[in-house]
Amino acid sequence: MAFQYASKNGSSPEASKIDIVSADYTEAVLIRHLEIQKVFDTVISEENAGGSSKVRKQVVRFGNLSRGQMSRLEYFIRGYSSCCV
Repeated sequence: MAFQYASKNGSSPEASKIDIVSADYTEAVLIRHLEIQKVFDTVISEENAGGSSKVRKQVVRFGNLSRGQMSRLEYFIRGYSSCCV
């Protein structure tokens, strides 16, 4: 999975787990404690409008997931990926 984030100090975080939180007008998605491994991370914009942080893109691979996590993650990907917009 790939996502973008703002980095105030310019470096990428070293997380081993993430939470996915997303909301739209009909429902919210919350998936907690997803095990991840960083595959790739790069700067895509040197600064935002305020000039104090860099926008980065990170690609992660998922580790061991429970059945519930896998089911919610598949639902999230189907509902929020660019292939389905």
